[in-house]
Amino acid sequence: MNENTFDYIIVGGGTAGSLLANRLSADASKRVLLIEAGKKDDYHWIHIPVGYLYCIGNPRTDWLYETEPTAGLNGRTLRYPRGKVLGGCSSINGMIYMRGQSRDYDQWAKITGDDAWRWDQSLPYFQLHEDHYKGADALHGARGTAPALMQDGAMRAAFAAVKPGMRDVEVAAVAQLYSQTHGSENGIYLCASMPLGKPSKFSNRHLQNRIIQKGDQIALLVEDNGPGGMYTELGRSCVVGKVPQAMKDELAFCMEARRMTLDLLKPGASCKDIWDAFNTFMGKNGRPAEARLYCHGQGYDLVERPLVRHDEPMMIEKNMNIVVHPTYIHAGYLNWLCDNYIIGGNGPGDRLHQFPEEVVEVG
Repeated sequence: MNENTFDYIIVGGGTAGSLLANRLSADASKRVLLIEAGKKDDYHWIHIPVGYLYCIGNPRTDWLYETEPTAGLNGRTLRYPRGKVLGGCSSINGMIYMRGQSRDYDQWAKITGDDAWRWDQSLPYFQLHEDHYKGADALHGARGTAPALMQDGAMRAAFAAVKPGMRDVEVAAVAQLYSQTHGSENGIYLCASMPLGKPSKFSNRHLQNRIIQKGDQIALLVEDNGPGGMYTELGRSCVVGKVPQAMKDELAFCMEARRMTLDLLKPGASCKDIWDAFNTFMGKNGRPAEARLYCHGQGYDLVERPLVRHDEPMMIEKNMNIVVHPTYIHAGYLNWLCDNYIIGGNGPGDRLHQFPEEVVEVG
């Protein structure tokens, strides 16, 4: 792919176009071109609430559109401001941010027959891109695309650095450096390399001293807080070389086990029931039962409640931040993946991370 070839071309860098470009470019393997007729949003009045008075009607930031003459206005025309700048109309609206009434979304769902429009289904997407000044809560996000997207970047940076001769701890350090230079304060970074066919699980940081060899599997966990303080965690594996088909098949089963869990993560669900159903599913499919923990809540600290296991009295509730990470050894591989979800009224929304759901080939 040359410098003039792109996976996505977005025409118009307004509110929607800019957000779309941000989401698509989170995947470092994709090239995204955003075309905007206006200038950069570095005009100082854009960033001052009362500055809209100097942006509307200004050819630097406004297309200067007018309506057609209207009979009901005695033939007059009206100014129709449209942003001619990166950010579009959201750059000239006095820095106002409004999501609308929840009942409007519920009404749209009723009219269209599509429950995805419901407010409780839409809210998690607003939270994803918000940076509320009071921090995250049940109704607002704080750095919504972080820490999840920050962790996406940490995983990409670490996998890009992997090469034979490195130690596990050095790979973990690349992820930690990325996160801490992008706003993280605390976290856990675990890396475990192993020859294919000789699986092992994670060790504490001071034991991550194995030297990586060509053909190894490397499992990396990035669990840290982002600029808004909220914790999430991302886990993936890479192989220094080609990924065996059997390993890809086990990842596909791992995703099935995760889907089974996600289908049960509804408000009011019992953690014990989910735990029991998961282990029954694993046993029926010839995989080892979970003995410790594979799904739990996350928040502003490493107190990870509720714990989805047999002795947890807490129930699943709406707006919880839940991570699911089925992890097991089978067929000669450490099989796993790890992502976060926000629980809506009918269950989880889309995963917060954007990192591909695959075993990555590196080296």
